[in-house]
Amino acid sequence: MVLRVGQQPGVREAVAMTYELESIWKCSAAAAASNESLDADQLGHAVLYRYVGTREGVYRVYPAIRVPAKFDPTQQPWSVAVTVTVVDY
Repeated sequence: MVLRVGQQPGVREAVAMTYELESIWKCSAAAAASNESLDADQLGHAVLYRYVGTREGVYRVYPAIRVPAKFDPTQQPWSVAVTVTVVDY
């Protein structure tokens, strides 16, 4: 997880909101690994990466990877593409 505390309002809330995802991801990975209907040869050495980035700049990845110190998930193409502007009516 990349965390830049103090740079953006709402960071603590975003961390709390995404915290449970890691547990879910770990349980899902363990269940898939123990699934007897999946042959190890079928899976090979595949790794399923899961990630979430928030508008506050919180970024979680499972399994963990190293990202550059100046990595900003809010500027990644996948984040920019899904950013929605909320308009008050």
